[in-house]
Parts: sequence; structure tokens; C-alpha cells
Amino acid sequence: FGPQSAMKRIAEAHAIEAIDLTPAFRSVGAARSFRLWEDRKYNDIWHLNREGHEIAAREIAKTIEALI
Repeated sequence: FGPQSAMKRIAEAHAIEAIDLTPAFRSVGAARSFRLWEDRKYNDIWHLNREGHEIAAREIAKTIEALI
């Protein structure tokens, strides 16, 4: 259910690799991954902060290394 499963189905239908970053973000918690209250105006649950981008980059790199 949700966007991750939809993306997985699309990727599988086209025989391409899909990376679900959800487990990596959950392992450190939302406050360390997303822009939560950074500007004190709103709680941004859609955009990654610096650490979130680093987490995503590590997970993507691991997947690429496993493929080559």
C-alpha cells in the first residue's frame, strides 16, 4: 500500500531496480531525515534535510555497487 508499493510495481513491470528508502529513514527517525520545523513556519515532511540527503545517497550507492 502507498507510493512505495506503487513504485515497486511500476519498476518490476519495466524490469528496473527500485530503491525503497523508507527503511533507512525510519531507522534514524523523521527528525534526522526531513526538514521538520527548520524554518519555524511549517513542518515539512516531504523534503529531506542535509542528513536525509546523505542517507539517501548512501543507500543509492549501496544499490549501485551491488549491481556492478
